[in-house]
Amino acid sequence: MKKIKKNFKFFLIFFLTLNFSFSIELKDLIEKIKQKESQINSIKANYSQIINFVDLNEVYEIKADFLYVRPDKVKIELYSPIRQIIVADSNVIYVKDILNDIIYKFNSKRYFEKEHNYLPLIFSKKNMKYTVVDFIKKTGLKLVAEEEKYYVLSTKYSNKLHSKNRSTLLPKETKFVMWLDKDTLFPRKISMVSEKYIVETDLQNYEVNFEYLESEFEIEKSTNTKIIEIK
Repeated sequence: MKKIKKNFKFFLIFFLTLNFSFSIELKDLIEKIKQKESQINSIKANYSQIINFVDLNEVYEIKADFLYVRPDKVKIELYSPIRQIIVADSNVIYVKDILNDIIYKFNSKRYFEKEHNYLPLIFSKKNMKYTVVDFIKKTGLKLVAEEEKYYVLSTKYSNKLHSKNRSTLLPKETKFVMWLDKDTLFPRKISMVSEKYIVETDLQNYEVNFEYLESEFEIEKSTNTKIIEIK
């Protein structure tokens, strides 16, 4: 009996060591990501997102392409559920409703101050500086698993404080899980879970440091285009 207990204890220690030992420490992983990002001036990818509003029993799926050029140029072209083009920088946000030929104009700072729930979650930073390192540090992501192709980082986040390790979520608390591609060091999938919503984001076909035209960040308009400024 003692031998069985001893063997079980050894197996348990081995199992825990196996599951919590990684090929890289978090601080070194962050440094590698930082070095990678310092070499990137532009990035684009295909973007899809499923948003499940649990309390409302409603599910929406967003499909889009996004383009980001340092320091603050963003373009998002939505294909589903509606057709929109979003172009933004630190000063202004333009949202074009393609079907109705309407352009909505927002002041970037006022937009975030009023917390509009209008743009996809990819577009959610006040300073317009989108980096993976910034996201990891802000949410307090920790390395929790290592898969064949991905580093898996996770945390619970609430009111800018990193929550203790609990299986349940408190009100206004969000759990983040990010699958980081080992080869590119870019997020491949991001999961956000709260009491009110579940958001699953998928990013594919990354391309970096490509040639682009300034005109790509201009929204086409005709004499019939209606422009509405949102105060």
